[in-house]
Amino acid sequence: MSKTENITKVQFFKRSYSLSQLSGMDKILDSGFLTSGSIGLTVEKKINNYFNSTYSCLTNSWTNGFFVALKALDLEKNSEIIIPAMTFVSVANVPILAGMKLKIVDVDKEDSNLRWSYIEKSITPETKVILLVHMYGLMIDVKEIKRKLKEISREDIYIIEDCAHAFESSFDSSKPGSFSDAAIFSFYATKNVSCGEGGAIISKNKKYIEKCHKLRLHGMSKNAHDRYSSKLYSHYDVTEHGFKANLPDLLSVLLLEEIDNVDKKHKERKKIYKTYRKMLRDENAIGLPPDYDPKKIKHAHHLFPIYVDAGIRDKVIYELNKSGIGVAVNFRSITQLSAFQNFKSKNAEELGSRQISLPFYPGLKIKEIEYVTTNLKRIVKNA
Repeated sequence: MSKTENITKVQFFKRSYSLSQLSGMDKILDSGFLTSGSIGLTVEKKINNYFNSTYSCLTNSWTNGFFVALKALDLEKNSEIIIPAMTFVSVANVPILAGMKLKIVDVDKEDSNLRWSYIEKSITPETKVILLVHMYGLMIDVKEIKRKLKEISREDIYIIEDCAHAFESSFDSSKPGSFSDAAIFSFYATKNVSCGEGGAIISKNKKYIEKCHKLRLHGMSKNAHDRYSSKLYSHYDVTEHGFKANLPDLLSVLLLEEIDNVDKKHKERKKIYKTYRKMLRDENAIGLPPDYDPKKIKHAHHLFPIYVDAGIRDKVIYELNKSGIGVAVNFRSITQLSAFQNFKSKNAEELGSRQISLPFYPGLKIKEIEYVTTNLKRIVKNA
């Protein structure tokens, strides 16, 4: 009997929360205090410790975190920002809404990340920010980008890291936030660390994070917890023009255990990544994620993207779905979207036309991976 014979369905994504996490939510509900408070402060301390004594600011999404992070820089209107073409659309939307000028830059064909050679060609006197996206959890050498900026006397350009895929990542043992001005994380439902919806900004600049804290809550000097936690009520002032981007304790409480267990779950992700590579390595018609040096790079293994011929990609997805296998096209080039068709990106557009994300999450069983890869090979061969 085939090992895959009893498998008829593999979900694209699964997530479960522990009884202690659900109990934590119950306690918050029973307390009557559901918004940002002491739990969020505890989570921020955990984040600070995980990322080697940075400062942090929880937000209600990566998107709003990026908006807060940009606003806290106090940039002039129409300042230019460089972003990669291969990323999620919020990376492009936020700068536009923040009054910035967008420069969408093509990515490397092998790993979907930005390269200095592409960045350097795109820098102008108006460039004020470079956003580095660590695609799929493969971290860019941020220290090298910073060194290159110094070589061309452009240390005035801010570096922000998009770490939505890269909570566990590192490069030469340096974690996100080590060399950039800020790093932003996502705690969305499908991320390696999740509370359903949420995000965080980290930085080594304490005053910058203090400003982010104000901006994420209307510019107020005190939140509800600060005003009501003491016996006597105290007034707040508004010292910045802010907006609503704070993360409530009802969601923050899930992150306590998520952060504690992230490295344990990462080991499982790494095993699943290696299993997929082993089962698909001899398939010339199926492109795999680029290999990397584990002595130099710690890969977060957020997703497992494969690449097939663009002419058969949608048919492969259709046939995989018919076989009960959940897959997704997580990323197309931003320049393939209607709102951004004035921009072009050859490599990103090709990658976006060929990419398929396979089921990839802790708890995925060997026989489920066998079912996915067996069907994938059959479908691609017959397409």
